Order: sequence, then structure tokens, then C-alpha cells
Amino acid sequence: MTRPLRLLFIEDDENDAELLLQDLERGGLSVEWERVETREGMSAALDRQEWDALLSDFRLPRFSGPEALALCKARGLDLPFITVSGTVSEADAVDSMKAGAHDFVGKNNLARLRPALARELREAESRKARRQAEQALHQTEAQYRQLVESVHAIVWRADCRTFRFTFVSPEAEAILGHPAARWSEPGFWEAHLHPDDREEAVASWRRAVRGESGQHAEYRMLRADGAAVWLRDVVSVVPDRGAPSELIGVMMDVSERRELEAQLLQSQKMEAIGQLAGGVAHDFNNLLGVIIGYGNLALAQPTLDARTRGRLEQIRAAADRAVGLTRQLLAFSRKQLLQPRVLDLNTVATSLEEMLRRLIGEHIHLVALRARDLWPARADPGLIEQVIINLAVNARDAMPAGGTLTLETANVELDESYARAHVGARPGPHVMLAVTDTGTGMDEKTRRHLFEPCFTTKKPGEGTG
Repeated sequence: MTRPLRLLFIEDDENDAELLLQDLERGGLSVEWERVETREGMSAALDRQEWDALLSDFRLPRFSGPEALALCKARGLDLPFITVSGTVSEADAVDSMKAGAHDFVGKNNLARLRPALARELREAESRKARRQAEQALHQTEAQYRQLVESVHAIVWRADCRTFRFTFVSPEAEAILGHPAARWSEPGFWEAHLHPDDREEAVASWRRAVRGESGQHAEYRMLRADGAAVWLRDVVSVVPDRGAPSELIGVMMDVSERRELEAQLLQSQKMEAIGQLAGGVAHDFNNLLGVIIGYGNLALAQPTLDARTRGRLEQIRAAADRAVGLTRQLLAFSRKQLLQPRVLDLNTVATSLEEMLRRLIGEHIHLVALRARDLWPARADPGLIEQVIINLAVNARDAMPAGGTLTLETANVELDESYARAHVGARPGPHVMLAVTDTGTGMDEKTRRHLFEPCFTTKKPGEGTG
């Protein structure tokens, strides 16, 4: 050691302490020392500074070696403790070693002291290094655990042969609802992959095992309640002696992003269809202008017979209805302004009830649930009526054996999260109009096409035009 060796002697005989010191210095050791002979003296010495080792007699007038050893342990000190005594039995020496003393040296055999002390100092350094390494490991593990638990994603490890999870972070239960303990069950991952995505998800893990870097995939896993959650899974392989040992990765919930992407795609499709509809409506209006103009000229002839006049009026009436259709197409393409006004949705829905009953037939029961004190809304009444009629016709076709069609109005408050998930929606007070039927419903594939204007499930001849 570069500094003097700090030794604490627990010894009542000053001469014996001097003998020990001389023996150590003859061996080339530079020693800084202090002698104590009572519990109080030892406690004070331990408080004043740190010591490298303790050399203790077995029996002292007011203290003892076993008591000194016990005091050292009570303070949590891991210091070399060597009993040096000339009046101790073999049984006492064995008991001292069992109690935690590191060695026993007789005063009549001090030649053993230097090598014993050197050995115990090395052992103490080794123990200290191990403790520091363990503390560093625990600290690293704590930091890693804190990092993993703070990330809003599923951090995981899995066997690269069986794909069985060996670790998942607590966020796994928060995102998918399955307790973390279930993830370690054999086949859990594959069993909870969405059937349509299972092949690609498993293939991405297999590519990682084969050593293909940068593996990631987006797929759906099934929550505990059966709902599907979109995950982006980034996978890496951990090698052991050049061969893949295990897989590690991070699964991030990207459901909201996928929903926004789908809404963006839908809006782009609607924009393209709107542009097409606007162009068609413009050309169609030109043709209708000619038909209506010549029809009006023909009707102005005073010599028309009643039969011919009736036919011409039917032509003009059909052309007028076509003008209404082009108005809807232009509104859809936003080339013609809507005609919104403040209205009462209850009044609009009530005015349609008689017509809806004739439209849906007697085998379907119409129920109106009108909210009291409904807030006024600003909308184009003609388009609102058209939406209700279209929904009623679709509901009728979905209930060939009869059922119930419900029109419901209510006041609702849309929050920020709803607005973020629905393009075009704004948070705040709104009036809701809900049209509900007890028909056959729609499967997931049909729901994905719900707002596509040209999509239909009807066969030719069933009202598709």
C-alpha cells in the first residue's frame, strides 16, 4: 500500500503491542497504529477514522476479543480481525473463528502474523471489490428497471427458438390487458396475434433469428377483451458465442397513428371522388339546362294537345329532380355552397316520420327518441333529410324479416381525445343524431369501407343503380 497500514490493537499490555508492531515493521510494513483496551476506547477509535485491520488479544481485564469482534460486526464493518493471544485454549480459538475472526495467531508464533495479515488484507480488498461490483450492478439494474417502466411501450425478451417470453415490462398489461405472468406461457404470443397478421409477425422474428438486422413489423395483437391493438415491433437478436441466444425488442402502440392514416387516406379518396363528382355535375347541369330550356319552349306552344303536354311536363319534372341531384353532387365536391341554417333536429326528424313509415314498411317499427331542450344546430336541412332517408333505406334492407328503426337526438360534449381520433371533429358542444336498427349489422371488412361513396354490399338489381 502507498500509505501506512492503519492497525487498531485491542491489547491491555503495551509491551505486547510493541512486540507486534516491531515484528510487522521488521517485515517492511509502515504502520500507523493505536492501542485500546476497553469497549469505549475501541468505539472512539472506530469513530475517529477508518482502519485497515484489527489485531485483538483474546482476554483483557475489562474487555475481550469476542466482545471486540461483536462490536465490529454490530457496526457492519468488514475488516480483517485477527486474534493474537498467548493464553487461549484450542476450543476458544475455534469458537473465535466460528464467530467471525479471520485467523488466530499465538504470541509464541508471531512469524505467522505477517503472512496472515497480508492474506486477510488481500481477501478484504477482494470482498470490497465484489461489494462495489454488486452495488454497481444493483444500481444499473435499478436504472434499467426505472427506464423500462417509464417507457410507454412493451419492452420484452424471448427465447429465440420457442418464441416464449422470458420478460415483459409492466406496460404490457396496461396496453393489452393480459397479466405479465401470462406472457411467459408457451405459445402466448402466436395465440394472441391477429389471424390476418400472424404469418408476417412470426416471419419478422424468424428473420431476426437468421441474423437479418433492422427487423420491425406492424401487426395486431388481441387485447384481453378481444379488441385488436396495432403494435410496431422492433426486434434484435442477442448472440451467445456467435449463435443467436435470445430476442429482445420493443412493442409500441401505434393504433392511433394507424387510425389517423386511415382517416387521411379516406379524406384523400373522398377529395378525389369529389373532384370527379364536381366535373360530372357541371357537365350534367349543362345538359339539363338544354333539356329544361327546350322543354319550357315546347310547353309554351298553345297548340299542344293534353296528352303531349302531360308528357312534356313529366320530362321537365324529371329534369328538375335531376337538378336537385346535381346540387348534391356539387355540394359534395364543394363547388357549390351548402345552404346551412339554424334548425331544430327534432323538427327535421319529426317531419320525416310519416314518409319514413311508408318507406320502411309495416313490418318495421319506427321509434323516435327526441331529447328535451335540444340545442339548435346549424346544417343544411335538405342534406340532413337525405342522410336520414338513405340510412332508413339501408336499415330496411338489413331487416327483411322486420325489426326496429330508432331515430334519436341528444346533446353531447366532444372532448379533445375524440376530436384527435376523428378528422374534422372539434371539441365542444354538439347535437347528436343517431339512426339505429336491429338488422344484420356489418362485419369488420364492411366497416372499413363504411364511408366510401361507391362501396356497396348490394347485388345488381337491389338498388345500386
